[in-house]
Parts: sequence; structure tokens; C-alpha cells
Amino acid sequence: MIRRRRMRVLLVEDNKADARLVQELLNQTGMPTQVTLVGYGEMAIQVMEKAENGEGKAPDLVLLDIDLPKKNGYEVLASIKDYAREAHTYIAMCSGSSSYEDVRKAQFDGANAYLIKPTGVEEMEEIITRLRNILVSLDEESSSALYC
Repeated sequence: MIRRRRMRVLLVEDNKADARLVQELLNQTGMPTQVTLVGYGEMAIQVMEKAENGEGKAPDLVLLDIDLPKKNGYEVLASIKDYAREAHTYIAMCSGSSSYEDVRKAQFDGANAYLIKPTGVEEMEEIITRLRNILVSLDEESSSALYC
């Protein structure tokens, strides 16, 4: 059995029900995670700035809701994407919208992935699989970096 390291996840979500759902989906991946939940975009920027200044570790994965109060997810992405790239932090935008324009904007603005919030069992299973694949990929990437 492969021992996986605990993946650090920054969950940026203002809706408590959605935050609980995402945390449950992360649990269902079977991957060990340490989730930090923040409800505002400014707080996510602060977490990333602290990591950049050596006051903490950068998350492996940022799950960033688009529809946030004050600073929306796109504004947060613009603020954190350069450091995230340096820190090898994967950013997945999360939204209830499946519009082509939203997906393209997220990709164009620098997100690594776009996840549509699930509404049914089939969508939940698909998101669990996608999250598991992302986490396994990040874990394998960090493990191989140790041996380069």
C-alpha cells in the first residue's frame, strides 16, 4: 500500500452547505487532506501571502468558488496565480455554472481546472473522481520532485 502524504487544501467558499459538501467529497476521495476553510477572497489572498513570506506552507490545492462576496474568485485568482505557480499550487475554480464563457475565463485567467458543483449523485461521483485524480497527481508530482 502506498502511503500518501496529507494534501493541504485551501477551500475558499462562503456558502456553509457547499463547504460541507466539498469537504465530504474530499473525504470520499480516500486521500488524506488537511482542509483550511476561508469564506472570503481576501482571506485566501492573506493565506497565500503568508505562505509566500514564509509564515506558513502553501496549499497543494486551492478550491476557489467564483461567486464570493467583495472579491470574486476571478479577482482572487488574479492576486494569487503567480505565487501559486511558483509554489506548485494547483488552482481549481468551483462554480454552479457550466457556461462555456465561465470555463474559458477561468482557464484564460490561469486556473488549472474548472469544477462544476454537483447537483446529483452522478455528478458527485464524477467530482470525487476528478478530485482524487488531482490529489493523486499532486502527491505523485511532489514525491517525484524529492528524487530528482
